[in-house]
Amino acid sequence: MKKFTKCLAVLTSAIMALSAGIMQVSAGFESKTYDITVTNSNGTVSVKRVLESVVYSGIVVTMPDGAEPTAEEIGVDCPIRKYEATNYGMISDFAGENDGWVYEETIEPEENQYKLYVDTIMSEDEAIEFAKKLVIRGIAEKADVLYNHYISSGYISRDAIHRNWIFISFTDEEAAADFSFEKYPEIQETLRYTEYDFSAGNSNVMTVYGLVDTSLYCTENLASIELYNDVKALNDILTEKYDEIEGVDISFMYPASAEESSAVYSVEPKWGDATNDDVINLYDAIEISKYIMNISDMDEDTVLLADINRDGKTDIYDAVRVAERVLEK
Repeated sequence: MKKFTKCLAVLTSAIMALSAGIMQVSAGFESKTYDITVTNSNGTVSVKRVLESVVYSGIVVTMPDGAEPTAEEIGVDCPIRKYEATNYGMISDFAGENDGWVYEETIEPEENQYKLYVDTIMSEDEAIEFAKKLVIRGIAEKADVLYNHYISSGYISRDAIHRNWIFISFTDEEAAADFSFEKYPEIQETLRYTEYDFSAGNSNVMTVYGLVDTSLYCTENLASIELYNDVKALNDILTEKYDEIEGVDISFMYPASAEESSAVYSVEPKWGDATNDDVINLYDAIEISKYIMNISDMDEDTVLLADINRDGKTDIYDAVRVAERVLEK
C-alpha cells in the first residue's frame, strides 16, 4: 500500500509539470551488396556479387481460437488468404555458389496464420501501425509486417569478345569530362588489358572497357579473382591519389533481376504506452492519470493500449503499474 501511495503521489505532483512527445517507429531495413569468392567445379576461383533486398508485401496475422479473419472484422477491404510461408528458410541455405536468384517470405509458419494483402492500399509505415492496432483490439493474437527476401548472385560481366567494363566515379561532371588515360596512367599500369577505350556513362561516371589479356591471368575465366583484385587495387590507388575520384568498380551481371533487401517486422504492442512513443516511462503514467482525471483525451486504441494490467479497464491501477515498472528500472 505504501508503494501504491508513493507512486500515486509521484503521478499527482508530475501531471501538471510534464508533457510527452511522439516518436514514430520505423522498420529501417536496407538493401545490401557484398562480394564473395567461389571455387568452381573446374577448380578456378571467381567472384560473385550478391544483392540482398527486402520488399514489404503485406501483414500476417495469427488468429485466436481457430478463427478466420474477414475483411469486415479486420476493417480493411483486401484479399485474405491462408499464409503458406513460401520458400521459408531457403535463403539461409543459399551461399551464392549458383548464378540466379532465390526468394522467400520471412515469417516462420505457425498454426492459424493468414496473410492480409494490404501492400497495394497502405504504405509500410501504415501497415506497422495497422498491425499493432489489430493486436491491441484483440482481433489478432499476433501480427507481423511481411517482407519478401530476395538474394541474387551476379558474375563479372563481359561482352561477346570478352571485354569488361570498369566504372570510375568522379565528384563532379567537370572532372569526369576531363578524363583521359594520359591523366590517369595508373589505369593501364594496373589493368591487364590488351585494348583500352572509354566512354561517359552518366554525368559523373566514366566507363573504361577493354579486352582482358588472358595470357597474363592464371585461367581464361574472366570472372577470375585476379581481375577482381586488380580493380580493387586500382580503386585504392586512384582514390588515394586523386581527390576528384570517388571510386572504381567492375560491372557485374545478374542472370535474373532481383527485387531490391529483407526481413520481418514483428509488431508487439507496448502495453501501458499511453503516449504512443514506443517507450514505457513516467510520461505514460502521467498521461493515464490525466485521462482518468478528464484533463486530456485518448482515442479508443490508446485507451486499450494503456491498459497495462489487461483487466479490460484503463484506470489508476494502470497508471500505478506503469510508475512501478519505471521505478523498478
